[in-house]
Amino acid sequence: MMFSKFRQLEIIDKIIFGLTSASMFALLYVLYRDFIFFESTRHESYLKYYYILFFCVFFWSALLRLKRSYKINILVITFSSVIGIYLSEIILSVSKKINKKEDISLIAKSFNVYFDPRSKKEVVIDLKKQFGSAAPHIAPSNFISPSNINLNSKANLFPLSGISKTHTVGDNESGTYQIYLSDRYGFNNPDEEWDSKNVEFLLIGDSFTLGSAVEPGKEISGQLREISNKPVINLGMGGNGPLIELASLIEYGKILKPNNVLWFFYEGNDLSSNISSEMEDPILMSYLEGDYYQDLTKKQVLIDQKLEKIIGLKMKENTNSESHFAITNFLKLYNLRELFGSLMQNDKDIEIRLNLLSRILSKAKNVVDDWGGELHFIFLPEYSRYDKRNVSLANYKNKQDILNLVEELNIQLIDIDSDFFRSIKDPYSLFPFRSSSAHYSENAYKLISKKIFEFLQLN
Repeated sequence: MMFSKFRQLEIIDKIIFGLTSASMFALLYVLYRDFIFFESTRHESYLKYYYILFFCVFFWSALLRLKRSYKINILVITFSSVIGIYLSEIILSVSKKINKKEDISLIAKSFNVYFDPRSKKEVVIDLKKQFGSAAPHIAPSNFISPSNINLNSKANLFPLSGISKTHTVGDNESGTYQIYLSDRYGFNNPDEEWDSKNVEFLLIGDSFTLGSAVEPGKEISGQLREISNKPVINLGMGGNGPLIELASLIEYGKILKPNNVLWFFYEGNDLSSNISSEMEDPILMSYLEGDYYQDLTKKQVLIDQKLEKIIGLKMKENTNSESHFAITNFLKLYNLRELFGSLMQNDKDIEIRLNLLSRILSKAKNVVDDWGGELHFIFLPEYSRYDKRNVSLANYKNKQDILNLVEELNIQLIDIDSDFFRSIKDPYSLFPFRSSSAHYSENAYKLISKKIFEFLQLN
């Protein structure tokens, strides 16, 4: 009976009926995720979806009662808006991806520097032919998910490193790709460093700590290894934020018990996008409570298998991981949200993130204190800090709030901005090709390493 009535509806009403039904099914799915799958443990994070979907159900239901001309106009406006929004996302995504590579390659040419024209995938294929194994760098942040609630499940294993003992390909920011042979746990270190009985420095951080844009040995850990002539372990991975870094410290730092832990904080995204996404993952949040850990040093085979499955190293050369993440980001309007995200932030959001950062650093300090080590907080500035429009901002990117927090926790501070970059007449010279889309240059890493070592020697 209902089906026959549905067939009698006009095409406009069928579209509206379909949108109403879709909204109701989406609402039922959210109810399932909230009350059954998550057992109401993440109820607050689903409230926004309830508001949106209840509004959609009411809106489309009410639209059925309007005049035909109103229905057509509203549908045209709705679909035009959706198409316009996703066209904007496509434009932002394509221009961001293409312009970055073209700009750096053109700039390299103007500097008379060779620029490798190959794609990352082509580099990986060439390395596999040469060495038998190779992989692109996979950021641990790719595994962030609100559905990681089964903390001890193999399926929910959260890798904090890359594939072990494999030629790993990073990005091309200085003319050539960053390529390093990963150690037994998938990090950027000489493997024999893990056999050292007395590690002097353990580095925690993101791609700046990993050493993006420079060859192995030229990153901060390599420079410190050369300057101090002592064992140094680098746990930096691209895309890491404070919670992943705490997890790395607990998983790998405890077995090393180094004398000094250098916690690198990059102001560009650690307090914004990184910590905001990480706090949505139950596994990462568990590291703040009790003695939770995944015992990852004993699960490297599982980690390798999980990463290899994602990038398709065993079965085929082509990989769907990049396209999968690209599609997901596209549907979630990643670039548009990133563009307007700063405009939507309020003091309460910042306060929540600062409080979480305080909890993370407090836990990290307690962990390091327990084995008799010393925790050092190293503030890394971003390129835009030296823009004339930002120079006069006393609390740009909440820097002062962050430093006050570090001081309250009685953690030693090394401010690379005030203690080093500000003394350079041309801070932009510390970035490859003076580019805002790049990490620090080889020379910058070398000078930063010297500053850090001098500070530790004096203190």
